[in-house]
Amino acid sequence: MTKGTNLGFIAQEMEQVIPALVVENAEGYKSVDYSSMTAVLMEAMKEQQTIIEQQETRIADLEERLDELVQKLGVVNAR
Repeated sequence: MTKGTNLGFIAQEMEQVIPALVVENAEGYKSVDYSSMTAVLMEAMKEQQTIIEQQETRIADLEERLDELVQKLGVVNAR
């Protein structure tokens, strides 16, 4: 074991979320298979990126609609 602070996941907690990432040895001790976690994290990042792009598109559409409404309101108020 290395000196200092070690960071990691609790295998029993990880097992509740992604059981495929948890391995159990002959003595029954559970651990996280960190080498397999990279693929899971990459897929999660791709999903997040898709959501971000959808939200950016929606925000741009809403801003355009808001600008149109503000212009219409300005025309009505100018009368």
